[in-house]
Amino acid sequence: MTAELRWVPVSERMPADDQRVGLKMLEHGGQTFYTMGWYTGDRWVLPENPHSEGEAVAWVALPTFTCPHCRKQTEHPQALAFDKLMMSRASCRHCGKEFLIVDDVPMTPAEYQKRSPDPENDGN
Repeated sequence: MTAELRWVPVSERMPADDQRVGLKMLEHGGQTFYTMGWYTGDRWVLPENPHSEGEAVAWVALPTFTCPHCRKQTEHPQALAFDKLMMSRASCRHCGKEFLIVDDVPMTPAEYQKRSPDPENDGN
């Protein structure tokens, strides 16, 4: 992953316009929930919770990986839940191709197969 995760209170600093981030939201009833979105000028855009009336209290930059297909940086929001990704699938938001992340290293399925030992030919 490209960055250490640090929740930033919105009272301290806002993310750059249109930067996709993880959000900690506080509902009017006091319940906390987490979602993704971005800030654009004067409001939060929450594609997964478009009707939320909660208040953003903190944000975190989404973990990014370099796509092994197009070599561009792409976010992987599910990585927020883990210190390290042992095995995960991701899709690049630039080229749309799927790739694997193994021990925090992005790779194509073909690269993974080259790395993995062949159980049919283990020398026994």
